Amino acid sequence: MPGIKSILKEIKKASKGHRIVSVGIEFGSSSIKIVELIEDRGVISLGNYGEISLGPFAGKPEGSVANLNTGSLSKALDQLLLNVPIDEPEAISVAIPLSATLVVPFEVKLSDDADLEKIVLAEVKKHIPVPLDQVYVDWQEVSQEKNQDQNKKQNSEDLQTTPEGDGKKSEEVEVVNAEKSAGQTKQILAFVINKDIIETYQNVLSDNNLSIEYFELEIYSVLRSAIPKNVQNALVVDIGAKYAKFYSIKNGVVEDAEKKLRGGINFTQTIERTLQIDNHKAETMKRNLDLSLIAENTLGDNLTSEIEKIINSIENFRKNSDLAESDPLYLAGGGSLLYGLPELLAKRLNMQVIICQPFINVSAPEYLNKLLVETGPEYAVAAGLALKHVMVV
Repeated sequence: MPGIKSILKEIKKASKGHRIVSVGIEFGSSSIKIVELIEDRGVISLGNYGEISLGPFAGKPEGSVANLNTGSLSKALDQLLLNVPIDEPEAISVAIPLSATLVVPFEVKLSDDADLEKIVLAEVKKHIPVPLDQVYVDWQEVSQEKNQDQNKKQNSEDLQTTPEGDGKKSEEVEVVNAEKSAGQTKQILAFVINKDIIETYQNVLSDNNLSIEYFELEIYSVLRSAIPKNVQNALVVDIGAKYAKFYSIKNGVVEDAEKKLRGGINFTQTIERTLQIDNHKAETMKRNLDLSLIAENTLGDNLTSEIEKIINSIENFRKNSDLAESDPLYLAGGGSLLYGLPELLAKRLNMQVIICQPFINVSAPEYLNKLLVETGPEYAVAAGLALKHVMVV
């Protein structure tokens, strides 16, 4: 029997001639990315997509990491929408970055009459320096139990908010209500998000006469767009401009998440320092560099040193997550586009490395196929956000 959301979705489809427009927006540390997808009678097509560099809005070169205020972010989004126009969307989804999220893993023991929700919130309170009413708490069970499939709801559903337009803060995050269990020990993975980040994104979109229907932790967007449903165990490495993010997937569920202050910007800065060239030239060179052709010289040694730091972090994370070498590694993010990096990781880690292709099941003009394959990893989050509202579950 269809749920309320499914029924409402079908009504909206009928009123619009079956055409649904869904938009995903990712606010990254160096750019804003947007993906527009259109569903019409079960076919999902690419409407538009693109990005804008944040550096120039902070007086920095393109590709630079920039921490913009709300006003500057609004201007950047406005410029992006001028360059990448979208139709009136049915839904706009925005990603919550791992860099703005505190990840808290812990274990709880339940008695016969335990209220799991209250226990989880009480435990989370011990790990944060601010009151609970100043944050959103999202969580899930990661216990390796046979009946775990019953508790596999992705937290993306729980991050749904409904801005009321009355000046109030967005609705509290709806916490997963897991089944109460007697005398059991459960492993919990909690995500704590400061309300300020939510309000910033709402204000930025409001400045551009848009409203947000969903917020979602970025890892769930990547899972939706780039990892096949039949993959149960995997390691996901998302190399952004500022951070490298690692996620372990067990039995189809995110079991752990970690971030390191090391991303694509480190490759650019290494080239800039070594060759004593400006940031723009270094960024251009990085995008055209082939690691397999780097000679044993100062630049090659310095870049290899930077990559080894990421490899060491991946190795440590994999060991701590008890993932097997036979489990695949999915590579996403702009930093993953460094030519030769997937091959180098596969060799050093002795793992199958798969480059995320979030547009693989999206219909697009044939002339875009090669470009979408080449740039796809950069749009894993934004594409996953857009897919949330149009995918047929």
